[in-house]
Amino acid sequence: MRKYKPSEIQETYPIDTPCTKMMYKSESEARAAILFLKDVKGITGLATYYCAKCGYYHLTRDFS
Repeated sequence: MRKYKPSEIQETYPIDTPCTKMMYKSESEARAAILFLKDVKGITGLATYYCAKCGYYHLTRDFS
């Protein structure tokens, strides 16, 4: 069996996003992550917000 070898090596780069926080596709997905963090790690006081820079939802501390 022959191994596949590309004729020329190409460099690929990951998609670069403007945000460094974890990104969630929907608010419900972000809320599920909050519940997971609360149940598994005991982290409380988190909230979700929509980021206009990247178009995804992030988690943040809820200081209210």
